[in-house]
This record gives sequence, C-alpha cells and structure tokens, in this order.
Amino acid sequence: MDNQDINNSSNQPGKGKATNLSVPQSVIISYLSFSLLCFFLMLAGLRGFFTTTKVTCLSCERTPTQVICQLNNENWWASTTKNYSAEEFQSAKIERVMGLEGVDGYYVSLLTNSGKVPDVFYYSLKSDAQKAIEQINNFIHNSQSKSLTITQDKSKLIIFISIFCFLFSALGLSVSIYSYVRY
Repeated sequence: MDNQDINNSSNQPGKGKATNLSVPQSVIISYLSFSLLCFFLMLAGLRGFFTTTKVTCLSCERTPTQVICQLNNENWWASTTKNYSAEEFQSAKIERVMGLEGVDGYYVSLLTNSGKVPDVFYYSLKSDAQKAIEQINNFIHNSQSKSLTITQDKSKLIIFISIFCFLFSALGLSVSIYSYVRY
C-alpha cells in the first residue's frame, strides 16, 4: 500500500478516522448542571429586578393635635402605604441576621401596640441601623420633634445586581449550550 492509498483510506467513512464520537455522560451532566444553575440565576435576576422593594420611606409629622406616620414601600409595579399614629409606636429595634458566608445584616423593626412591623429597613452596617433607630426613637419620645423622614433607596444596587445576575447567567447558558452542540 503506497502513501496515496493511505491518504485516500483515511478520508473514507469507517476507515482511518473515528467517525462516531459519543459524549461522555459526565460531560452531559456537567453541561446540564451548569445550564440549570445559569437558568436559576437568570430567574433570580429577573425576580430581583421586577419584584423586590426598591424604596422604603418612613415619614412622620407632628401637629398640635395629632401625629401621623406613613410607611411607604415602592417597587416597579406597586406601592403600598400604611398609616400609623405615633401613639401606636413604642420604639424601634435592631434585629441582626446572618447572611451567606457569615455576613451580617441588620433589620430595623418597629414595635407597636398591636405587634411588630418587621424588617422596615435593612442595613449592612450596624452603625447605620443604629442611626435610624436613634432617629425613630427620638421622634417617638420627644414631643418637641416636629417631623421625621427616613428614606432608603435600594433601587440602584438591586438593579445592578439583577442585571449582573441576568447577564452572567445568560452568557453562561449560551456558552454551555454552544459547548454542548460543538462537542
């Protein structure tokens, strides 16, 4: 057999080169696992973008005859407002929460005569939560204080994280599908 016969036989189906490649099961499982992870991150990004509370505002006004407080939560689709009289408020307190990998966070909750209004504000630093607590408690217990407004706008951070999750997961899902098809 000369060199020309060898070259011709390697181009013929079933001779020379392997034509039937199968994808190992471990590779398929890896692609599917990564694809599912990317899909769930994409859903988390969409959920954060569309449903999470973006702006929380507690505002109170003291007049000679009454004290009215409003707690307003807004997101893209809805806004909820609850009215309270200052007589309902007893105090505010910090509740520490453990996040992922041991990272602490602090919720500010309002204690009322009828129970607790949980998780009104969230802060990553205890000192920021403590400032909010001091402002609220000062207004509640100091009749000379005329107004209180605390606003927390998380919209930029939530939008950034949501877009990052969505884009990262869409890219990962695309790479996973492309790699699977090309394998």
